[in-house]
Amino acid sequence: MLRRLLPLFVSTGLVACTEPGGGSGQNDGDTSVPPDGTADTTTLPDTSHDTTTAPDTTGDVPADTEVGPLPEWGDDDALLAWLGAIVQTCPPMSYSTAPGLWEMTLITDYGCTVRHPGEWVTDLQPGYFEATSDARRQVGYAVVGTYLAGTDWDEVSLGDLVVSELQKVYPDLAVLAADSESDPYGFGMRFRVIVMKFTNDGTRSLGVAKVLHGGCSWVLNNCPLTASITWAPAAELPLWACLLGQIEATLRCPSGGGSTCDENDCDATCKAQGGTGGTCVGDSCMCH
Repeated sequence: MLRRLLPLFVSTGLVACTEPGGGSGQNDGDTSVPPDGTADTTTLPDTSHDTTTAPDTTGDVPADTEVGPLPEWGDDDALLAWLGAIVQTCPPMSYSTAPGLWEMTLITDYGCTVRHPGEWVTDLQPGYFEATSDARRQVGYAVVGTYLAGTDWDEVSLGDLVVSELQKVYPDLAVLAADSESDPYGFGMRFRVIVMKFTNDGTRSLGVAKVLHGGCSWVLNNCPLTASITWAPAAELPLWACLLGQIEATLRCPSGGGSTCDENDCDATCKAQGGTGGTCVGDSCMCH
């Protein structure tokens, strides 16, 4: 899905990401980004996968759930309510609830990792990781990590950028809902959650983007963009939603000197706020 989007981000002035949140005004020692904030516009290599069918992954897919049929495609409120009902059927998810046989992939050179079914097709490039259930890319999870020039970004404008760039690849993409929240530990992190519908190679699909904003660097004159996106055919969402949520829950990045986020406290806090659980990403608690 997003592999086709990556060149668009490069063309808008983005460079490869360092540790998420590392571009805050307090982290002026980060030298992995050009000091003038300019972008590296080197053309990325084409790493398209072949069209062979990936191994069957039905053993990783939860059983169908009693959430009713897919609503009319034009009824956004009904689609949102249906998606919410599906999410409510998922059990609590954290790093420790991932199946033991799942594969771990190092997705950055500074230690970020994510776990996923070993049969899934993966695509790893600088600043980008994608795991899909097969080579058709109809069901998948992706992480984008980049930097934007300038310091006037917040989680809303970063989310709007993600949507606008996605719409260049999927012209019919529409936002069903978008909302922002702060991390529950007062670290100053802001999250933007965006629910979308679009047509993916002829298939009506639903996706959720989570955009993290941890501050910009006045010294480097740039701002990090870290976003994760999950997507699946709308008609198959009851089969895939919990699995995609479990993959999302395994994303881990090093905190660079001891994390102040406690996994158990994070999970309990998110559940108390109405979420299905929470996991630590570096020093930050991310609810899901």
